[in-house]
Amino acid sequence: MLVSVLISNYNYGHFLGEAIDSVLTQTYRDFEIVVVDDGSFDNSYAVLDSYGSAIKFIRQSNAGQAAAINNGFEASRGEIICLLDGDDSFLPQKIEKVVSVFDRWPSVSWVFHGLIYVESVSGKVFSVDQPARTCHCDFRGKARRGMLPYVHSSTSGLSFRRGFLQKLTPIPIEIRIATDNYLKFAAMALSEGFLVAEPLSNLRIHGGNAYTMRRDNGGLKARMKFLTAKCLRQRWPYLAAFSRRVAADGLSELWCCGRSNRDGILARDYIGGLPLMQRCLVRAMAAKITVRKLLSGVLRQG
Repeated sequence: MLVSVLISNYNYGHFLGEAIDSVLTQTYRDFEIVVVDDGSFDNSYAVLDSYGSAIKFIRQSNAGQAAAINNGFEASRGEIICLLDGDDSFLPQKIEKVVSVFDRWPSVSWVFHGLIYVESVSGKVFSVDQPARTCHCDFRGKARRGMLPYVHSSTSGLSFRRGFLQKLTPIPIEIRIATDNYLKFAAMALSEGFLVAEPLSNLRIHGGNAYTMRRDNGGLKARMKFLTAKCLRQRWPYLAAFSRRVAADGLSELWCCGRSNRDGILARDYIGGLPLMQRCLVRAMAAKITVRKLLSGVLRQG
C-alpha cells in the first residue's frame, strides 16, 4: 500500500532536512514524499534540491498551509496520506504503525496519534501530548449534537485514507495556519477513526512556531476557530451545532485575551449571521467555556 507523506514548508530550511530524513529512514518502505514549499526565502530550495529524485518538490507563491496541503494532495498518489510540517519529524515506525491500523480497521478513515514536544536546539523533551488510550472511536453522533471532543494531535500526527481526505479538500485557503483544526474537526464529525496513544512524531518548539504552545496567541486562535466554524457550516450545513461550538470556543479565546478590531470583526461576521436564538446559544456556550478556563487557572495557581 503506497503511503504519501505531504510535507508543507515555509522558511524551515534549517529543520527541513531532518523532516525528510525521518521519512526516508522509516521501517515501512512503500512511500513517496511530496514537499510543497510555500514561497520560502531562506535556504529551503537548496535543501530540497539536494534530495534530487528522492522527493517530489512543488513550489507555490506564499499562500498558507491550507493551499500547500491542497497542492500536495493533488500531486500525490498514495492510498494513505500522512501529513508532516517541515520543522517536525517522524519516529522510525510511524508509517508502519499507521498502516497497520488502517489494515486492521477497514471502517476507519483517519488515524491521529500522540506527539513529543521537543526544544529546537537542545532536543530536550518539553512534554508528551497523547490520547488517554489507544482506541477505535466514533464521534459523529456527539459532533452533530454540538459536542467538541478534544483530541491530542496536530498536523504531524494526522493521517487519512485518500478517498476520505478527498471529501475534506480543497481546504479553504483562508485558513492559512492551524489547518489541522479544520481537518481534525471535520474528520471527527464525518467518519469513524482511530486514536493511537503512542507518540509517533516529534513536534519542534522554536521561535518560528506561529501557533503551538504560545501564550500570547489568543487572538490568533480565535481567528482560526471563527474561520474554521464558518467553513464547516458552509460546507456541511448539518454540522451547524458543531460549528457553533467551535465558534463559542473562539469567542471565549477573545474574551480571555482581549479582542482586536480584526478579531472582533470576525466574531461579528460569524455570530451576527446567526438567528437570534443561535447567537444566544453561542454566547452562553462561550461564557461556560470561559468560566471553566478561569476556574482552571485559579486552581493551578492554588
